[in-house]
Amino acid sequence: MKTSRWLPLAVFFALAALLAAGVWMSRKPDRDALPSPLIGKPAPAFALPVLHDPKHTVRLSDLRGQPFLLNVWGRDENFFEWAASDINYASVNVSVRPSERLRVDGSYTRQSYNRPSDRSTVSVARVPRVKVEYQLARPIFVRAIGQFVSQSVDSLRDEGGTGLPLLVNGKRSQSSSTGRFRGEVLFSYQPTPGTVMFAGYGANYADTRADAESFAFPRSMAFRGYRRGDDLLFVKASYLLRF
Repeated sequence: MKTSRWLPLAVFFALAALLAAGVWMSRKPDRDALPSPLIGKPAPAFALPVLHDPKHTVRLSDLRGQPFLLNVWGRDENFFEWAASDINYASVNVSVRPSERLRVDGSYTRQSYNRPSDRSTVSVARVPRVKVEYQLARPIFVRAIGQFVSQSVDSLRDEGGTGLPLLVNGKRSQSSSTGRFRGEVLFSYQPTPGTVMFAGYGANYADTRADAESFAFPRSMAFRGYRRGDDLLFVKASYLLRF
């Protein structure tokens, strides 16, 4: 009984000691430095194709005498066909503050898998997202979020071997597209510090058409073929008691 009673206190002092050690170590002026054995050494010679223009080659000799940042791009697994694939990833973010009360954040993410053999596309995923926040008054805050998730997959083949079409459940795989949308609305009321109430609603929609289309603006904003799948409603309230 005595050991179990002192155990929480011992854990507390151990965590406090770790926190104090971390704060003390953070006083070092070079705490943000990333040591590397390559610092101060010459860059290795290279001749690499440009990502957006494979016919154009960049060499180290082309960049000598000027500072430059080199991003190396390679290959990873294409899990759709279990073969090597060229993966292209791009993300764009935009934030707009038209007033002190209104905030708008938008993002668009695109990721594609391409076959190295003929540069054909295996899959493309697109995720556009918009978040709008508005401060109605000091204690009242509302937020709305909308997000599309769209993915297109080509008919699969044995990319790493024979190149023949793959069978799924005994049938030749076919190209397909899926589309989903999720919308959320949140209402927050905080009259005094410690007293707050949240009320929110969210819904998921899916493109139920047999020939579902990938996301494209503004066509997808019409929500043709989308059906609501499930809903979520929640209410949360907290109150701080002062003694």
